Amino acid sequence: MAAASYYQPEIHSPPAPALTTEMFSMRPTRHEYTNVPSQPFEDSPNPQVSPPMKEQRQFNRLRQRKVEKWKRYARLLKLLSQIVTSLFSLAMFGIMVFVLIKFETTKNTIRDGRGPWPKDTKLWPSIMLLAGAGFTLILSVFMLLAYCCCFKMTQRSWKFTVVKYVLHIISWAVISFLYRYEKSLHGRNNDLWGWACAKEATALQPAFDAVLDFESLCDVQSNSWAISLAELSVKVVFAIGHFFLYRKTCADEKRNFADSLGDATSDLLQNAF
Repeated sequence: MAAASYYQPEIHSPPAPALTTEMFSMRPTRHEYTNVPSQPFEDSPNPQVSPPMKEQRQFNRLRQRKVEKWKRYARLLKLLSQIVTSLFSLAMFGIMVFVLIKFETTKNTIRDGRGPWPKDTKLWPSIMLLAGAGFTLILSVFMLLAYCCCFKMTQRSWKFTVVKYVLHIISWAVISFLYRYEKSLHGRNNDLWGWACAKEATALQPAFDAVLDFESLCDVQSNSWAISLAELSVKVVFAIGHFFLYRKTCADEKRNFADSLGDATSDLLQNAF
């Protein structure tokens, strides 16, 4: 019994199969190697994208380029707006400085027992236009420097842009209206613009030929009022164009965000299931 317990039967491995020509004919052909299935494996590191998804992503890229184009137009419109505003403000500021200096340097000149200007001359309309042009000029130069140095920070706040346009348009509408309304108010030519264009100043011109030219003073002040109207009109046009570009940019950005969110969700679901 003890000898039988140590007995182990011999294990014989099966004989190796013989190689035949039929086994070589069972290999896949070259045609079968090239015709791989289009469906990728789930664990493939570079899964293939279906044609509809490719078209959608290509469409999103085209839309993103369109958004960038609208943003570029908005930046150019901002820059052009500030340049035009600076030029208009500089012209008005120079004209009003010239007129006020002429008044200050000639107000005590006496010819034939009187001065070239009316008594109790009303200066505040001219000072108002001078102050408005000076403040707008300083603000425009500051905004130009901001666009050149830190444009990304200035273009983010659309609310600031809207407030700036609204305040600019309202302030220049008031300034232009008051400057024109105060000219020869109630038939009294006691403001600088109204007096320079009045018949009384024309009658005094021969006595003050070497001192003043009332006709040229009348023309430059009329031009300053025309420039203020041009400033107001141009700002309204720029505001409308800026609002249009803002709506186009926001609409396209929202579509791109929705499409990107939809693509990410579909990819997540596809990877999960």
